[in-house]
Amino acid sequence: MNRESITRRRRLPHILSAVIVLAALSSSSRMHATETVIHSFTGPDGAQPTAGLTPDGSGNYFGTTLGGGSTLRYGTVFELSPASGGGWTETVIYNFTNGADGGQPAAGLVRDSSGNLYGTTSGGGGCSFGSGCGVVFKLSQSGGVWTETVLYTFTGGADGGTPNGVILDASGNLFGTTGGGGSGGNGVVFELSPNSNGTWTETVIHTFTGGSNGGRSPNGSLVFDSLGRLCPTSRILLILIGQQADFLGNIKSPAIRALHAAGSCYAGFRCHALKRRTPHGGRTSYFAADN
Repeated sequence: MNRESITRRRRLPHILSAVIVLAALSSSSRMHATETVIHSFTGPDGAQPTAGLTPDGSGNYFGTTLGGGSTLRYGTVFELSPASGGGWTETVIYNFTNGADGGQPAAGLVRDSSGNLYGTTSGGGGCSFGSGCGVVFKLSQSGGVWTETVLYTFTGGADGGTPNGVILDASGNLFGTTGGGGSGGNGVVFELSPNSNGTWTETVIHTFTGGSNGGRSPNGSLVFDSLGRLCPTSRILLILIGQQADFLGNIKSPAIRALHAAGSCYAGFRCHALKRRTPHGGRTSYFAADN
């Protein structure tokens, strides 16, 4: 799967969501909304923001842009802070170079209790495919200066390639999906765990096989259940809007069967059934729940 098609797939759900929101607002005379632009990107400060914002609890927000930055091409991580006299101030806290540090972040960020930010890039790194297979990175602040640390560089092989966003559990482990790599380039679900020496270890916990029974090319993130735990002790939801599903999340084939067949997900792990919910006039979603 090429970078252009992945980027296009990531943008369409956001565009469709915006259309749905606008349609819902226009359909009710009782609902009124006013838009306020708090920042317009110009290029050097970033371009093409494709993911949401991450709050820090103090009124500041962090996000990524797919393009722009110091190279005007490989993207940024930015901070939006409320200004004392009103309005907002945008500060680029990292410019990607598409080298070993990664490039073109297409997903959002997660923040730990110490204020560190974690994210992924769809390109860059060290593999030989195209413009790179992407990385998982960490941004840490000290003395007002942000420093990037690459936690893992994907090879595009069995470990996956072109990662989507990551989520963080209470023990400091990261979980995510990749749109490429794995078996036949169909993508994987992975875990990154910190080691005592400061390095991180990647473990592939599921490899997509493609076809009607295997699913392929996930382009969304993972979500913990309300207890914040993963299989085998509880449930996990996979947002898999890929080539086995349309852009509104309606599964066209048994794409999730490999993860939720006969009450099991990931080899040897016990999980729960996958159910479908479609609120009246709303978007169809799939979620894990008790059988």
